[in-house]
Amino acid sequence: MSTGMGKTHTGLMVLAEFLALRGWRTPPEPGTEPSSRYVEFTGELSPTTPAARRGEQGVVRARKLAGRAAAPCALCRAEYPQDLLELAHIKPRTVCTDQEKLDLWNTMLACSQCHSLFDKGLLWVDLAGVVRWEGGFPPGHPLTMWGERVAGGRCLEFRDAARGFFRARLSYSRVTC
Repeated sequence: MSTGMGKTHTGLMVLAEFLALRGWRTPPEPGTEPSSRYVEFTGELSPTTPAARRGEQGVVRARKLAGRAAAPCALCRAEYPQDLLELAHIKPRTVCTDQEKLDLWNTMLACSQCHSLFDKGLLWVDLAGVVRWEGGFPPGHPLTMWGERVAGGRCLEFRDAARGFFRARLSYSRVTC
């Protein structure tokens, strides 16, 4: 049984490179830029505010896991320990009704890399249930390699009854690179 632990490390490296392409930079090494070591901030660092929570997430995730300690990502199909899987909504949660948020057929377990790429529209599922890659990154780029490896497989959560959720996902814009 593969735990996917190596994939997680690769996924983090890919995410860091993805963010760097969009202008995000890591902080300077300690001692290299003492005048810019700290950011300027005048607000309260740990404000007490009511946070919006996704109350259904724990219950839906537990139902999807069905007591398993590990499960496959619905998109890349690699097996991960339960702690490394996220509950992803197929139809974007922000536009779901309360009933759709509770619908097991509108959710899937996904590794963080696939979940992020799916939410941004770089990985998507066509109406035949096949995972597609919409990357736009150059050949050899880590995200291109990830997307091309995942593309062409069948989404493990695709079923006719969920087709409407996948159709709804397709109507949202994709990230342009």
